[in-house]
Amino acid sequence: ISRIIHQEIMLFTKENHFLCQALGPAPAAIKKLRSNFRYQIFLKTKSYLERKKLLEHIIHFSGQRGLLRKSHCRIIVDVDPINLI
Repeated sequence: ISRIIHQEIMLFTKENHFLCQALGPAPAAIKKLRSNFRYQIFLKTKSYLERKKLLEHIIHFSGQRGLLRKSHCRIIVDVDPINLI
């Protein structure tokens, strides 16, 4: 799932001429928590508006494709993480 979302991020930023760096997907520092595997994708954008549009698109894309429901996954957004754990 994280690879599909990463590919969609890259496609969306290219189509909309956004400057975005996407690092990942990579296993989170705590790879498994309560029997759930965790992955993370870091996004770095030039502006808040670009980041907001990108995140809205990814959440809509995931819901529209049924990716989250079929795989029992969820997306958690941390806009300004204090640490990476």
